[in-house]
Amino acid sequence: MILRARLDKLIGYFRPFDWRHMLVAAPGMAACLIYGLVTGDTLTAAIAAGSAFSVGFGLRRYRSVRSMLGCVALMTAAALIGSLTAGNFALYMVLMAGAAAACACFALVDDDLWWVALQATIALMLASHYAGDFHAAFARASVVMAAGLFQMACVMALRRIPLGHPETVLNIPIPATKRALLAYGGVAALSVVGAMLIAYGLHMDKAYWAPMTALIILKPKYHLTRQRGFERLAGNVLGCAIATGITFVIPQNILMGANLDVVLCVLGSGASYALIKARYAAFSLAVSFTVVMLLYSAHASALAGSEQRIYATVIGGLTSIAVMWLASRTIARDYAM
Repeated sequence: MILRARLDKLIGYFRPFDWRHMLVAAPGMAACLIYGLVTGDTLTAAIAAGSAFSVGFGLRRYRSVRSMLGCVALMTAAALIGSLTAGNFALYMVLMAGAAAACACFALVDDDLWWVALQATIALMLASHYAGDFHAAFARASVVMAAGLFQMACVMALRRIPLGHPETVLNIPIPATKRALLAYGGVAALSVVGAMLIAYGLHMDKAYWAPMTALIILKPKYHLTRQRGFERLAGNVLGCAIATGITFVIPQNILMGANLDVVLCVLGSGASYALIKARYAAFSLAVSFTVVMLLYSAHASALAGSEQRIYATVIGGLTSIAVMWLASRTIARDYAM
């Protein structure tokens, strides 16, 4: 009976499992990865797959078409601007602080606007890893836009599969007063900037994962931020461990030769879509597994990618929790506790 109870509790972390969302959104990412297999351009395929992966989550937005279109437009602009400004760290940091503050403020106003702003801010963070001249930045932004529009077209074509009624409102525990917007926006900006300074100061190869984590786990209440941070860390550790373990157990000539890495990427993305309404730890596990396998398919080290993601999660998570804790004990206590 005890074993059954524990098993039921574990299974509960993966419920609800929205297999319809998986069937509608996963094919677009799969097509991007197949493009890489056909052309041999794995880096472009990985960037395209990442864009398609983000846009696919827009299916569950209340205004799904507008949200996905806005997501593609802002992600394209963010990819261009981020690549051009990443070489100037001071300017890039100011842009990141402003984007994080705006994203936090939207979270108190409109769920769809928050999601679009979040994806654009994440794209801005990712672009820092691809700093270059206008030609390189424009090329990368074009890939992001093309893949995003392709994913949107796939979703629109397959959305006749019944999806039920998505949740339409983010559960906001505080009203969007001017003081609340200022307090929460300030917390988000400080969290992101703090995580950036630590991660880039340590010269992490994928330092952008730290501010990304800091922004993603942030919630308008301290206890919610703390819970989300710990669940993200647990999910990331498990997801990275599973993906890395697979790359060690299965020989590379079999894993990549039989294109099993691409299959695992697609399955991971499908699980991410399906678990979007499940416990955050389960969702983080699926996303981390997908990211590590995507890096591996682009001929990067799965072990190095896993280590970087775990370190960045710890840095970003603890930074957000610390800033929110300070906010909960200062002038923002009315909003953060």
